Amino acid sequence: MFDIAQQCTQAGNALLAAQLAALRAYAEAMLDGGMLCAERHADVYRTTLATGTVAARQIMWAPVDPVC
Repeated sequence: MFDIAQQCTQAGNALLAAQLAALRAYAEAMLDGGMLCAERHADVYRTTLATGTVAARQIMWAPVDPVC
């Protein structure tokens, strides 16, 4: 039969393992969320850059009306 010290040690080890598993799950979820956010920001940046490029090309190649 186990004495109280051994039971406390086993319970402490089990608690520590459970806490580490939960912490790892939280960290993975946080990193996944961060990656998703970064991907969305990159998509917005690409779209904005493409739209700005199209607008700039239209302005550069627009016919110029003579003022005179």
